[in-house]
Amino acid sequence: MNDWSSALVDLAMASLSEAECAGAASWAQRLKVPPQAENLPVVLTVSNLPRFWAGLRWCWENGYFPLLANPSWGESERQALARTFPGYLRLSDQSLIHESGRAGEGFVVPSDLLLGIATGGSGGSVRFALHGEKNLRVAAKGYLEWLGTTKANALAALPPWHVSGFMPVVRALEGGGRVAWADPGSPGKAICRIAAQPDFGGVLSLVPTQLARLLTDSEVCGALACFDGVLVGGASVPKEFAGRCVEEGIPLRVSYGATETAAMVAAAEGLNEEGEWAFAPLPHATISVREGEVTVASEALACGYWGETFGFHGIWRSGDRGVLTGEGRFQVLGRKRRTLNTGGEKVDPAEVEEVLRQFEQVQECWVEAFPDPEWGEVVFAVWTGNAGQTPDWPKALASRMAKHKIPRVFLHTPSSPLDPRGKFPVSHWRQMARQQWHGGGPQL
Repeated sequence: MNDWSSALVDLAMASLSEAECAGAASWAQRLKVPPQAENLPVVLTVSNLPRFWAGLRWCWENGYFPLLANPSWGESERQALARTFPGYLRLSDQSLIHESGRAGEGFVVPSDLLLGIATGGSGGSVRFALHGEKNLRVAAKGYLEWLGTTKANALAALPPWHVSGFMPVVRALEGGGRVAWADPGSPGKAICRIAAQPDFGGVLSLVPTQLARLLTDSEVCGALACFDGVLVGGASVPKEFAGRCVEEGIPLRVSYGATETAAMVAAAEGLNEEGEWAFAPLPHATISVREGEVTVASEALACGYWGETFGFHGIWRSGDRGVLTGEGRFQVLGRKRRTLNTGGEKVDPAEVEEVLRQFEQVQECWVEAFPDPEWGEVVFAVWTGNAGQTPDWPKALASRMAKHKIPRVFLHTPSSPLDPRGKFPVSHWRQMARQQWHGGGPQL
């Protein structure tokens, strides 16, 4: 563990209580590596904030390479881990256990890397983007230069196992700032508390779902106006947010980036004359559009994905369709590949369909989403099969996949929904799913 990574953990835990830090440190000291599991990577699925940072410190101090993962992962994601690793240690809030995977040799991590962060990647499957101190600091410096300050306090309202929850700590460390933490599910109280501290200012990072909820609370809206910047990204941002934030005096900045780019590499500070978000690259990134795809060149990029012998080499193809609009700006037109995004989380519909087909009641299924101002997209499933034995879907799927991947609406149809061309009529079923979501239609 080098001085920089040690300082990173110290800063992340500085705003936590002494009791929380002491409890987390005691928990970490009791961790025991199972026999014959030395030198394996450690997949962190820790939801408790103090224990997350104490667990990360434990990994670095004991020479274990940490991989940050979502604690809500279920059987589908664990199967993906088994396909990726010959073996690994999984650290949860309770224990450190050895889990075996596929046969084969392990992947040797380059010595200059610090950690991997889980990402859906371009296809939505589980991958870990590998980051080191050098590229993380490049991303932080470019962000600070764009922000126009050398000291960036941050209220972190996203989980630290997400790149947008981890990078506020890196930025604050690079700029000599402070970090405070908010509950991602209900950050309003922390926002109001920070707004009452005139010396804090700082930046708040959110996903669109969080902002949509916060804008319904007049007290929180007033508090949001006290930040130096409110960054919103991770999914498509509704255009109506622009006018509402102007009315409330909220300094909205729509960000563009990914786990692979160490979070944001471009930002839009409002709608252009055509009423679209037009992104301008941050100082540390060069954005181009190649064959209709947004491509990022930057020294802030991850070196590549775990287990893949080829890396990014400073250039990353985003999987987003885009177009250059002049003056160095670009617009994002959507995904090249069918990937859904709900609440800032990526969902691969093919993965969800595969899990649903494992139920004996299901003959065939289709997973799609409809636009929603709060969630960005609401995932739904249409299925054929034995409706007389319909499972309690949320309960039945809870152990099989991450919570955000479970469809919010299930529509049963007694016969195939495909049209005469053999195509799934997306528009029709989006309308049906939207009606059920809003309580306006029965489940078929």
